[in-house]
Amino acid sequence: MKKVAITLMIALMMFVMCVMVAHAEEEHDFYAKVGIICRMDYDNDIVYVVDFFGEEWSFFDCDEWDIGDIVAAVMDTMGTELIYDDEIVSVTYNGWVSLD
Repeated sequence: MKKVAITLMIALMMFVMCVMVAHAEEEHDFYAKVGIICRMDYDNDIVYVVDFFGEEWSFFDCDEWDIGDIVAAVMDTMGTELIYDDEIVSVTYNGWVSLD
């Protein structure tokens, strides 16, 4: 019984180590982006943000935001050079500006 328990423990440790190595090989670089909420799709719960380079990003959660809110987003490069596959990791409120 002791040999079986030790064998199972070794197998579990090897599995955990393989998973950790697989995740360690994924490259993630994070950066900050600031933008203004330009429109909201309440039917689909999508918030659209335009950054200062004119790129549009979106995230879910219309309940917490208004058009004109300034947001800071933490972005994940997903390990690529192109920005078009980057994902928003988190968003925080940074003020408000009138778009009238």
